Amino acid sequence: MGLVMLGVAAGGIGYYAAVLHIILHAFVKSSLFFQFTQLYRVFKDKSIYHVGNYFKYNPAGAMVFLLGFISATAMPPSGLFVSEFLIFRSLFEAHQIILLVVVLLLLTMIIWAFGKNIMKILFIPPVEFDDSHVPHISPWESATQFFLLALAVYLGLNPPAEFVQMIKESIMLLPN
Repeated sequence: MGLVMLGVAAGGIGYYAAVLHIILHAFVKSSLFFQFTQLYRVFKDKSIYHVGNYFKYNPAGAMVFLLGFISATAMPPSGLFVSEFLIFRSLFEAHQIILLVVVLLLLTMIIWAFGKNIMKILFIPPVEFDDSHVPHISPWESATQFFLLALAVYLGLNPPAEFVQMIKESIMLLPN
């Protein structure tokens, strides 16, 4: 939400980018939160220290985590890449170069920390985990999460005219 605030503060295209970012962020984070319920069903624990090697137990769910990580960190082809790029563009056009560099450095640290945790969940085996009672999770249970991630990509890269118009109408109330 800090990026949204920066987009609004910079003005111009930042208004559009901020609203777009909120919408796409809601889809991506919802898919990740839904997937965390499946992760909990497998490990019966919420601590990152007691989960891991998720690809072994739920490959479809692990793909949601991986694609969600790519989307949430605004790596292409994520729709959030478009909104963050437009926010950075608005900061550049507002001549806020120092702020832009600081934000990029902080985002780099956040992406590293997030990536470290996601990779642990996906690939590193948990310590002292008895996998004899792991429930089978159907890949179909992850279908809605894939849909939300795909929707975020679609709306970011190829937004329908009606969607763009709705965002433009919502920012008309903001000061120029």
